[in-house]
Order: sequence, then C-alpha cells, then structure tokens
Amino acid sequence: MTTTTTLDMTQLLSQIQDTLFDRADTVCLERAQLVAQAYRQHANEPTPIKRAMALDHLLMHMTLDLQSNPIFAGNTSTKPRA
Repeated sequence: MTTTTTLDMTQLLSQIQDTLFDRADTVCLERAQLVAQAYRQHANEPTPIKRAMALDHLLMHMTLDLQSNPIFAGNTSTKPRA
C-alpha cells in the first residue's frame, strides 16, 4: 500500500467516523417491527431461542443499506446511530 493510498484511506475513514458521530441517536422502526414480529411468532419458546429467531428474522427481512457507507457494507438499522 502506498503512502497516498494510506492517506486517502485514513481521510475516508475519518470522514465516515465524523458522519457517524455527528448524527443524533434515533430508533429504527423497521428493526423494532421485525423483532416484535419474531417475538410474537415464537412467544412460547425459551428466551434464548426467541432471541435467536428474532435475529434470524431480522437478518432475513431487514432492508440492506449499501449506499450510506461504501467501506463497511451492511447495517443493523435503517440509519446510522439508530
């Protein structure tokens, strides 16, 4: 990796960090709805199974955001800091 490439990557990571930390915390309604659906579907299961099934449901159905952060693709919520 050249010095220029390292510098560019450092600047890019710094911009991403600034973008993430400048935003206010929010709640992701899509995530909350998906987890609630899974908990309702598995209401009679033990808590660890319920949590695992909720994560599975979330990963299978959540909208994937590849645009807002090109370096770290993927997300756990619809917006950064949610």
